[in-house]
Amino acid sequence: MNRLILAGMAVGLLIVGGCEEKPKVPEAPKLGNTIKDAGNAMGDAAKKAGDSAKAATEKAVAQGTQAIAGAIESAKKEGTGLVDKAKGQMDQLSAKASTVAADKKPEFDRAITDLSGQFTALKDRVAKLGGDSPAAIGTALTEIKSAGTKLMDGIRATADKFGIKLN
Repeated sequence: MNRLILAGMAVGLLIVGGCEEKPKVPEAPKLGNTIKDAGNAMGDAAKKAGDSAKAATEKAVAQGTQAIAGAIESAKKEGTGLVDKAKGQMDQLSAKASTVAADKKPEFDRAITDLSGQFTALKDRVAKLGGDSPAAIGTALTEIKSAGTKLMDGIRATADKFGIKLN
């Protein structure tokens, strides 16, 4: 009988122990959803990076365009200054043509014709400056300066040769 009571108690303990409510363990997220969420996060990050790169590129292009426009404008201004200076000197030289001796007049006229051709070439080159590629602007400005210097030297040499004083 002791055994029977002992067995009954053991069965009772097992029943009571087995009926104890165990705390629920939260379910682990499903692997498919985790991969999907990670992929979406990576896609969002890539889109943001792409948008940032596009914005940076657009900004750089705009700045480059402004720099090119500034370089062209600066070169035009410098070229126009050379043309204006040469025109003033040419006008003075031509105005004093009457002071040239009659026997030297044909030589003077040839010099003026040559200088006028150089002046026209310089003026035309400055006018075309805006059509140059960005890479060619520096070269074009160097050519313009060289042509302007040659023209001014020619004007001074002609004035000296024929005894004409220029301002």
